[in-house]
Amino acid sequence: MIHILRTIVGWVVILIFSWLLFLIPISLEAGSQYQQPPGFGDVVVFAFFAAATLLFFSIVCTAGLSLIIWIPLGYGVGWLVFKISYGLVWGILKITGLDRKLKIKPAKRVQQPKTKTQSVVSLTREERALLNYIKKAKAKGLNDARIVQNLTNNGWPTDSIAAAFQMVGNVT
Repeated sequence: MIHILRTIVGWVVILIFSWLLFLIPISLEAGSQYQQPPGFGDVVVFAFFAAATLLFFSIVCTAGLSLIIWIPLGYGVGWLVFKISYGLVWGILKITGLDRKLKIKPAKRVQQPKTKTQSVVSLTREERALLNYIKKAKAKGLNDARIVQNLTNNGWPTDSIAAAFQMVGNVT
């Protein structure tokens, strides 16, 4: 969700920047082309539509291929806006001393520990079946030697059996 938000913010910033690029030359030449120069509102509206038109036609005329440029560019600009605004807010809090008064600490990334289901999710169907067999056999009271004998008699390689026993030991 944050990635979509960053991309949208980036596109808005790009649109505003291109709007400003259209606005400057229009306002400089406004007095020379017209008997009466257009009002500032007219120039702003025209510049905004010129910027939006540029973005729209660059996407339409390339059959969407320019999105290969616009999406990463929008995401990058949005990421930059988020980083700058985070830095500004954090800097203001540090300078004013509000971070100590409010007991605010900078955000740290915390890695969540893997749960039992997350560690088993990346296994193949056969590996999951092997793990389930070992768990059920242990629950029925079979010893490890008997489980290994049953699995080798059914064609399971010993390295797969050893790995499965190690996983069962870690999961349970």
